[in-house]
Amino acid sequence: MTQRTPLSHLAPGQQGVIAAVDGPEGLRQRLAALGFRAGRAVVVLRRASLRGPLHVRLGT
Repeated sequence: MTQRTPLSHLAPGQQGVIAAVDGPEGLRQRLAALGFRAGRAVVVLRRASLRGPLHVRLGT
């Protein structure tokens, strides 16, 4: 069984594959337009403190 971890829980340097994009329809559409789709590889590059933005790289 594959473990699912929210993107916000990954540390810089950790990578994974997007299993699903959850949230309101408008947010899901915006993330899809940015390339966040199920099956895409993602790597966390940097995390801001205090739940700030994540910098990620999509694809390999």
